[in-house]
Amino acid sequence: MVDLREKEVLASEVAFFYKDYPSYWFLLEVLDKDENGKAVLMRVIDYNKNKDVLRDYLLDELSGTNSQYIFVYAYPDGKCDL
Repeated sequence: MVDLREKEVLASEVAFFYKDYPSYWFLLEVLDKDENGKAVLMRVIDYNKNKDVLRDYLLDELSGTNSQYIFVYAYPDGKCDL
């Protein structure tokens, strides 16, 4: 399993995280959006099977930043959707 932390990914790449990281939660920082406001480029902050770990990291380490973050679950039975 490759470490994805700090990797910039396109939304189309996120849709296939389920293949290599089934049942993992991802915390992503939104880096760019399209004209409709949909995230198109993100940076992987962290990932874990326990969403609470990521939530705590977001609240403890990233609170007060002006960045936008999203959680994505790599659903093991199909593609992830943002």
